[in-house]
Amino acid sequence: VAKLFEKLVYLQLSSFLRLNGILVEQQSGFRHQHSTETALLSSTNEWLFNMDR
Repeated sequence: VAKLFEKLVYLQLSSFLRLNGILVEQQSGFRHQHSTETALLSSTNEWLFNMDR
């Protein structure tokens, strides 16, 4: 029962955050197919881009 409740809360919360545009583009924690690795790659690319300026 707890896992089912957890899944329902997750689905409702993630839907609310996505539909209302609450998460900024750099936020990875609650986004579908965004992981810590995705966040690290994004940050590294941004650092390298800014170093080349």
